[in-house]
Amino acid sequence: MEKIQDNNRQNTAAVHYRAAYRKEKRTNRRLVLALIIITCILAFLLIKISASSAEAERLGSQAQKYYTSIVVEPGDSLWSIAEKYRTEQYSSIYDYMQEIMDINHLHSENLTSGNTICIPYYK
Repeated sequence: MEKIQDNNRQNTAAVHYRAAYRKEKRTNRRLVLALIIITCILAFLLIKISASSAEAERLGSQAQKYYTSIVVEPGDSLWSIAEKYRTEQYSSIYDYMQEIMDINHLHSENLTSGNTICIPYYK
C-alpha cells in the first residue's frame, strides 16, 4: 500500500512538473512574440520618421518651377534649347524635351525660327 501511495506521489509530482514546464514554455513563447512585435513596431516607426525627415528636407530645398518665353532663332532645335535651359530637376533631356512639346502643343521636334515657345525651368 505504501508503495502505491509513493507511486501516486511521484506521478502527481511528474504531472505538476510537466504542467509547470508547459506553463513556463508558454510564457517564454509569449515573451518572445511580444519582443518581436515591439521590435517590428519600433523599426516601422524609425523608418517612418526617417522618411518624413527626408521628405521634409526635400520639400524645404525644392526649387520652384517657372516658365519663360523664348523666340526660336535660326539653327535652334528642340535638343539645343533643351540642353541650354534644362535643370537638374529633370531626370533626362528627353523628359525635358517632352515637357516642352506638351506645354507648346508640338506634335514633332521640328521648330520654326521666329516662333515663340514656352520653356519651363527651376529656380
